[in-house]
Amino acid sequence: MIEGEMQKHELVEHQLSGRSRHVPVVGMARMGAEGYYEEMGYPVGHGDGFVDVPTTDPDAYALEVKGDSMMPALRPGWLVVIEPNQAPIVGEFVMVKTKAGQVMVKELTFDRDDEVTLSSINETHGRITLDKVDIEKIHPVAYMLPPSRRRSS
Repeated sequence: MIEGEMQKHELVEHQLSGRSRHVPVVGMARMGAEGYYEEMGYPVGHGDGFVDVPTTDPDAYALEVKGDSMMPALRPGWLVVIEPNQAPIVGEFVMVKTKAGQVMVKELTFDRDDEVTLSSINETHGRITLDKVDIEKIHPVAYMLPPSRRRSS
């Protein structure tokens, strides 16, 4: 296996080894060029409901997504579970928050020394290249779930 495939394999093993637990829905991410994140102001570990997923990441959280830039893979109203303690891998979906406050869910297309390129599935939205110095955080999307998986607190 090449290095990227090995990391991906280890990530899948990590996810499958975790027990299902409540992961709070803490905000909303807008998909598209004008992406933003709206925190709901819940204390750590709480949110607007939760989803049950097998994760060992103690800081995992879920976001509801809005917009059409990732359709048909990810639809408005769906939930993404973010594992902030895992490394993002090229070719997978990530949540990116810029220092300017934009938050988006995209595919990590390229990861170079000083910049990353993010792609939308919906071709009308295209690619975005960001300098790493402009990124506050980039975390992998571990799960994509339909709205029916959201549970009340």
